[in-house]
Amino acid sequence: MNRLDTAQMAIPQVNTRVAETMVWATYVCVGLACVMSALIGVRNAHNPTDQFFASVALLPLWLLLLDAWAVIVAFTRRLAQTPLRVPLKTPVILSAVHLLSGLGAMRLVKFETIYTLVEVSDRLAHYQVRWTIAVAVIGLSLVALLLSVFEVRLVRLVLLSEITSAGLKQVEPVSQPGVVEDLELGMEHVYEAQVLLNNLGYEVSPISGELNASTVESLKQFQMIVDLEATGKLTAKSMIELRNRWREQEEESSPMMAVSGHAVKRTSSRIAGFFKRS
Repeated sequence: MNRLDTAQMAIPQVNTRVAETMVWATYVCVGLACVMSALIGVRNAHNPTDQFFASVALLPLWLLLLDAWAVIVAFTRRLAQTPLRVPLKTPVILSAVHLLSGLGAMRLVKFETIYTLVEVSDRLAHYQVRWTIAVAVIGLSLVALLLSVFEVRLVRLVLLSEITSAGLKQVEPVSQPGVVEDLELGMEHVYEAQVLLNNLGYEVSPISGELNASTVESLKQFQMIVDLEATGKLTAKSMIELRNRWREQEEESSPMMAVSGHAVKRTSSRIAGFFKRS
């Protein structure tokens, strides 16, 4: 098995244009879904209330555009040599959730379902919104939108990981013999490091992409084991050693599933917390 050498190395600058373009394309998919659902909702309804609920109900269906893009990313990047990937089943599952949410919301916004006739007097009556149905419609769309935020974050992290992973592989000798340069990496590497540490048996919680106390402590423990200076900082050598250890047990555990699993758990807890506060 080929291991990356950390004895003498430096991190070159890597062109991130491809990753940045694909990340922006992901944002465009979300923006397009919001705009199209609003335009069609306004066009097909006749009053502001109907327009609002029609737009909200259409949003999960238009978010299928993001799911399709995530499938493309997962398929085209499936051979990338990086611990983080988009599991193909993740956008497939999310597309099913978006489809069911959209169909359910569209059924609830039908006139005879979302409105009820309220009699004011013997000769006067008016239609009133059933707010329990309205809240259900908004809730379905909100869940779909939050899951899309998770999907965007996952795609972004995977694309950035692929570029930075390529940068770590293209090691170059340090100009001064005997001098070992160990650069501290940016925050865009933290999420990947947390996933790798977790899969190597270290307790990292929460896996949030932030260099929290548990991540620092786990990094110190790992650095001591691999004979690096136990600073708790995420350095190039530490990341290379993490990836080497991951490759050695790649057949036993799947970090990409951990990425999806931890992100789903975090998103689910946030959704539950939102409705609990409501």
